[in-house]
Amino acid sequence: MENTKEIELEDAIRISKILSTAPEERLPMILSTLEAAGVMIDGLEALAEWRCLSHPSRLIDLHSFVKNILTHFDDGKNLDFIAIQVKAFDAYCRERNLMPLLVKKTLYEYGILEHSFDGSKLLYSKVVRINGVLMRCVVLKKNVKLKGEENQ
Repeated sequence: MENTKEIELEDAIRISKILSTAPEERLPMILSTLEAAGVMIDGLEALAEWRCLSHPSRLIDLHSFVKNILTHFDDGKNLDFIAIQVKAFDAYCRERNLMPLLVKKTLYEYGILEHSFDGSKLLYSKVVRINGVLMRCVVLKKNVKLKGEENQ
């Protein structure tokens, strides 16, 4: 179980002001900083998704991206899935000028990304045990056939 902490109303208002006035290009950095500080706010992913919808950083070549990320992170221990720590996945996306949240959303829409729920809220990550330690990870299915690959 992950640790959760209530924040004061004053802090919540400050965070809301920061998020509502931040330029779109700074939003991923702000969200990453809040996540690194252990601040999990209900609706934060939904806000980021909504703000990112107008951003042109959609995956251009999904086939190539999936192949490259599997090559980069796959240790061969599991035949069906690969678990990548959220921070590592996000860094990989940013290195390629892609917004991690949009990448996760796209992978989810194509059935490649495993998901979880926090109550009724959809999460693009799962808590996975790796070497006896629980970690929040992006979990990808390895053997998903994308459109155009069915006959290959």
